[in-house]
Amino acid sequence: FFFQAEDGIRDAQESRGLGDVYKRQGINAEYMGNQLINQQESSVKQLELKYQEEIQNIRKENLQQVDQIKNEMKLELNKAEEEKVLQIKDITKQYENKIKGINAEHEVQMKQLQPVSYTHLTLPTIYSVQISVVAGSIKK
Repeated sequence: FFFQAEDGIRDAQESRGLGDVYKRQGINAEYMGNQLINQQESSVKQLELKYQEEIQNIRKENLQQVDQIKNEMKLELNKAEEEKVLQIKDITKQYENKIKGINAEHEVQMKQLQPVSYTHLTLPTIYSVQISVVAGSIKK
């Protein structure tokens, strides 16, 4: 005996009751829920990895910028130090020249103050003229 589908009757199948339907739906729902949770967890992990990479890239960029600034500061300090060294050298030369001038003046003054040897000098010779007067008389 055969019934058509329009009649709403299908092949005879033993009814399991509504509980089996709900149980099957529960299993499917649990499976689907677990899949969604797994997908969300993997999405979260991917986002975490992406953000960690971005944070590392930002840190690298920051470190590079800090290193660049440090190098620029070192260059500026080196220039400033070189300028100061040149200034110190100029000042040193100025003082060395002043010292040379002072030493030259002192040498002149010292030469003027050195004892003079008088051994080459002689006492003035006194010429004495002796006139002899002979006493005599002359009579006229």
